[in-house]
Amino acid sequence: MEDKIFDIVTDLIRDDISKEQAIDKLLILHSVSKRYDEMTFKPPFRVGRKQGKAVLDANGILVTFFEKSETQALLFCDYLNNVC
Repeated sequence: MEDKIFDIVTDLIRDDISKEQAIDKLLILHSVSKRYDEMTFKPPFRVGRKQGKAVLDANGILVTFFEKSETQALLFCDYLNNVC
């Protein structure tokens, strides 16, 4: 995704596309990536039971794992669930 953003900005700097076209491409890119994230992991998110450091989705698929702290996992889980 970062490469695509870089390409859009580069085209804008070179005057290959207009500002409106660049904004449209960035908005489309954001909505597509957001839909991909929503399709990949299903809310609600929760913290794993064994060590309390893993963040899992509703189907039990691992989203991420925090090595150092259970608090990080809990805060990230709250963030994903739009609690904060």
